[in-house]
Amino acid sequence: MGRSPNRPAELIAKFLDEKLRAGNKGTSEEELEGTLDKVLVLFRFIQGKDVFEAFYKKDLAKRLLLGKSASIDAEKSMISKLKTECGSQFTNKLEGMFKDIELSKEINESFKQSSLARTKLPSGIEMSVHVLTTGYWPTYPPMDVRLPHELNVYQVVHKLPSSCFFFTSQIVFMSIQ
Repeated sequence: MGRSPNRPAELIAKFLDEKLRAGNKGTSEEELEGTLDKVLVLFRFIQGKDVFEAFYKKDLAKRLLLGKSASIDAEKSMISKLKTECGSQFTNKLEGMFKDIELSKEINESFKQSSLARTKLPSGIEMSVHVLTTGYWPTYPPMDVRLPHELNVYQVVHKLPSSCFFFTSQIVFMSIQ
């Protein structure tokens, strides 16, 4: 047949990504929850649960970092279902990703409210920094980035080392608007 035995795990993860993305707004919470339950039935029969986890983790990272999740409650519900099905070891990193996002929101709000940020930073640039725990998130090869002068000011005021700004072809860990 030539088909990979891990293909069902990949396809289930991709299906979940599509359902949990913000572009899928036409679905009610109840319908989405029903879909998650049905997916879990299929999940029980797949062989490559580690393959599923890798794809799911990569897609979850994109949804969280880019703010593309349709519902944080639905995301947490799916992780809870996976935890019940596979144990806390399976979902530990996924739960850690949520903790990182929540902590990053708090840090960003605190920084924006600080007198240092209000007095020393140029206006008109909106910046968000995510502080991520290395073991929780998918890894990508590092890239050298030259920041424009306006962002160097943010780096100095925020007291971030230059190694803190990671840009990859798939995820921006520091978003600028």
